[in-house]
Amino acid sequence: MNEAKFLRAASRRAVLCAATGAVALAGAASAGAAEEAGPDAELLRLLAEMAAIKHEADGLSDQASHVQFADPKHARLQARAAEIMRGWEDRRRRVVLIPARTRAGLQAKARAALDLVNLNEDGSPIDDEAMYWSVLKDVLAGAPG
Repeated sequence: MNEAKFLRAASRRAVLCAATGAVALAGAASAGAAEEAGPDAELLRLLAEMAAIKHEADGLSDQASHVQFADPKHARLQARAAEIMRGWEDRRRRVVLIPARTRAGLQAKARAALDLVNLNEDGSPIDDEAMYWSVLKDVLAGAPG
């Protein structure tokens, strides 16, 4: 994803990301503490790191949105957010290769995936991603398999 597209997407979802990022971080951290030596320890650690990174990048993007585009501070904030997101992308690549082995791991992974669904302005998923959004919501709600 190019930097400009990321920053637009980050701004568009700032409120949702802040809420889901905080929930994911709290959920992954508490699950991680409970399963420190468990089979999903690495997965939960990476997901918690992703949530913290995303929260930091969203904060920088939000700051940039309040700075005049011509102001050099705007470019510095955008560059820092893009740099931070490279760390997020590295962790995402690792997370997709790690299968969740516990319910806590599966739900933490679903929370992180839900944050990647593209949303309309009203918070509903775009048509092409509605099925993904629905399945992720089911997983998080603990719907029977």
